[in-house]
Amino acid sequence: MLGAAIVLLAYLPIFTVATVSVEGAQGEVAEQAVSQAGIQQGTPLARVDSDGVTERVLEDPRVLSVDVDRQWPDSVVLRLGLRAPAIVVDQDGADSLQFAAADGVLYDEVEDKPPGSLLWPPSEEMFQRNRCVRRFTFRRLLAVTS
Repeated sequence: MLGAAIVLLAYLPIFTVATVSVEGAQGEVAEQAVSQAGIQQGTPLARVDSDGVTERVLEDPRVLSVDVDRQWPDSVVLRLGLRAPAIVVDQDGADSLQFAAADGVLYDEVEDKPPGSLLWPPSEEMFQRNRCVRRFTFRRLLAVTS
């Protein structure tokens, strides 16, 4: 009897995905998460591959964690945890600045340094003024800011 119920849930088109929504993110990040999840409308809810969805959504470096939640009878909710900026990185030759999270992952680009954020590497003037800054490595700076 249990086996028959499992077959019904997995293969018959009765509890199928009608909507995929996102919590924890908005705008372009949420839209990309839904797209990368690759969950097709009409897929039986029991056949949604949560591990596969998680793996695909985590390809976006802005996303730190994903929880895939089946909402019976017809929805999937993606709960996202996003990376938070620890510092702003100015790489030689790059056209823009990048946010770096506390785990060292570069994950988003910005045109201008947000007010109050730390910039790495520090300016030459800061190196000359402050001996302490010269001793920092990138990893140490991330450890201090997290």
